[in-house]
Amino acid sequence: MLDEQRHPSLRHDQQKYAFDQDAELDLLDITRFFYDNRLRLAGCFVLLLSIGLGGLFAWRFTRPLKVQGRLVLSFKGIEKGVYPDGRKFSIATLRSPDVVRAALMDAKLAGDRAAACRLSPDVEVAPIIPRSVAAKWAKQDKDGAPREEYFPSEYAVSFALAGLPREAGVRLFKALVRRYRDQEKDMESSTLRLATKNIQGDYYTGLLQDSSYEYEDIPRILDAGVAPLNASLGVMFGNAADPVVQAELKGVQNDLAAWSTTRLETLKALASAAGIVKNRETASARVHYRLNENNILIQQKTGEIAEAFKLLAAVQKPQPLLIGQAGKDSTAPDSVALGNLIGGNYISPVVRRIADLQQETKALEADKIRLEKDAVRVAQARVVAPGRLPAGYRDAVASASKELERIVGDYNAIVDRYLTTTVSNAIVVTDGPRVVREAPALYLQLAVIVLLSGLLAVLWVRLETFSWAAREETDPAPETPAPIRRALQAE
Repeated sequence: MLDEQRHPSLRHDQQKYAFDQDAELDLLDITRFFYDNRLRLAGCFVLLLSIGLGGLFAWRFTRPLKVQGRLVLSFKGIEKGVYPDGRKFSIATLRSPDVVRAALMDAKLAGDRAAACRLSPDVEVAPIIPRSVAAKWAKQDKDGAPREEYFPSEYAVSFALAGLPREAGVRLFKALVRRYRDQEKDMESSTLRLATKNIQGDYYTGLLQDSSYEYEDIPRILDAGVAPLNASLGVMFGNAADPVVQAELKGVQNDLAAWSTTRLETLKALASAAGIVKNRETASARVHYRLNENNILIQQKTGEIAEAFKLLAAVQKPQPLLIGQAGKDSTAPDSVALGNLIGGNYISPVVRRIADLQQETKALEADKIRLEKDAVRVAQARVVAPGRLPAGYRDAVASASKELERIVGDYNAIVDRYLTTTVSNAIVVTDGPRVVREAPALYLQLAVIVLLSGLLAVLWVRLETFSWAAREETDPAPETPAPIRRALQAE
């Protein structure tokens, strides 16, 4: 009664909303309810929203911190899941203990193996799938079709701070990405770069003093060292599409050709004309061994040529005769093989094989002539100790190896610039690094809290209205005062 005396409109509201609960609500009733109770709804909503926001931010503030960022890979082949050199791509290298340990040391943190092993599993790397691909996968799953293959090129990288300062966490993230770039670059360079250890002048000067090598072995070793460079140049010409890189590689190729025709040929001529050896018995034994091996190869190639000519001659005979001859002569070629040769165009490869064998045999015969001359030369050579070696020969070895070292160094510099462009610069961080709390997205949580606050505010006001209506029904009607009752009776 006191509430009704203080708020006269309260009884009106109670009577207005004390309708039959079984009656169906229409839009007008709902609109009238929200309009008439707008102030109370707003107050309840603000109160509940304040409580929800306070609890949300208090909860988020207690969540652990983590460093996160987005890594984008754009090197050649990533769309097919391979590295530029054809190796299968794996993002697991980013969280390997070796990379993590090097990053810890760069960030001036604990760089021991144990710390790296503890942090490595905490580095989370998740692929970022575009919405178009996810929608296509959802449709394929719905249709029961296999998913289309997709190789992601963007990854979300994160790890917990675990007590580290914010600045240290950001520094560690940058060091981790930098070390990952270096790791991938080293993996690529291992197949393209050439080691310079065995082409330095000191190395070949040491070979001159080594009794295991003869003086004439130095040009052969230098010549053998050029083969990997030629092979690597061929690979680089096929991989590098940049015209600038192609021109630089062409320059290295020209320098190598000039070195072979000047430095190397001069060294070979000096070694042959000097007529000196370190140990005559050892040098003679080596020459005769190589001569015997050469004779064996010549006999082998000659036998292969004879068999090929025999097969070629047999193919040109009539087929019935071949089959009959195969049944009588055990040395004749197999009839099935002959039938295949006659039925298909296999004669040209046989002829080509014969030509190749003849060329190989001629080369072996030329080597045999040189080895025979070497045997005579070694028998007549002077034994000269390394300390008494002519200065001209020693200088020629040093200049040839130094020039080759420069050429290989130029090639390695080209490879390093190429890998920096194609690998290192193709691994970039597009978002972050930044320190955040380990919690769901804030906008989703805010949307949920606003929605719940609104629903609870409506429910609160609605229950309050029903409570007033129920109390009105149970309260007894007030008794009419006696003077008023007597006046009504008199009338």
